[in-house]
Amino acid sequence: MSQQLFAFVVMPFAKEFEDKYVLGIKSAAEDAGMRVERLKDQIFYRQGMVERIHHQIEEADFIIGDMTEPNPNVFYEVGYARAKNKLCILLTDDPDKLPFDLKYRRHIIYSSIQDLKQKLTSELQALKGQTDLSFDQADSECVTKVPVYLSTVVGQSQATSIRVKVEVSSELEPQNVTAFMTRMEKFGADGAWVECKPPESVQLTWADTDTIVTNFLGSTAKYVNIIHIDHNDNKIMIWRVPMPQSLVEFFNNITKYRLTVSVMGRQYQIEIDWKGRWDTIQINQAA
Repeated sequence: MSQQLFAFVVMPFAKEFEDKYVLGIKSAAEDAGMRVERLKDQIFYRQGMVERIHHQIEEADFIIGDMTEPNPNVFYEVGYARAKNKLCILLTDDPDKLPFDLKYRRHIIYSSIQDLKQKLTSELQALKGQTDLSFDQADSECVTKVPVYLSTVVGQSQATSIRVKVEVSSELEPQNVTAFMTRMEKFGADGAWVECKPPESVQLTWADTDTIVTNFLGSTAKYVNIIHIDHNDNKIMIWRVPMPQSLVEFFNNITKYRLTVSVMGRQYQIEIDWKGRWDTIQINQAA
């Protein structure tokens, strides 16, 4: 599974902007693997129009604003987005029409709808930045010991937590990023890899938040929890995830496991050589 970035588009509702939106902006976003919406195409009843605009700006990963015409609504919406510290990609086909406060901000200047699509596609591809997933057994955050609280009577035990490191380099500073285990395989007695059946995609948790979402600010690295092994029972578990019976049975063998993790469209495989004890486990990047 992958997470699509969402851009809210602010532009005049006038008919002459229709092709610009559909053939230029929307088409560019689709080519870049992103999702765009504008207020004109949405259906809403519980919110007024201004409330809806505010909500969409706040929910969006970034804003695309067409500044070609001196439209006060568009100027207000871009101003609101900037006040909310949203990254704004501004468009114009005539920089001479821009008011003073916007003239010296970076714009995509286009000469035609096709030119707009080409330039915006390149901009969006670059904006996605780079997402790197890695695993290093020497990294104390990739393989770490964590306390497990059992009860006030029993006290606590210890567990080994295996994590994949995630680094995102992007001006967008992605918010509410999710991670999934999209494929689980084990090495069978016949020497072939056997996939977990039925195939199950498992939403994983992040070490920094202990929840299913995290935010990336700047170039800080994050770690997504993959496997959790309590030292008392020596069973492979997935941290904070209810284990359906099919998964319990799947992880019930002493063998090699190959697990695929997906974050923001990037995938990474690790291979776990499970010998039945937490202190003899070996983990490698899958070939």
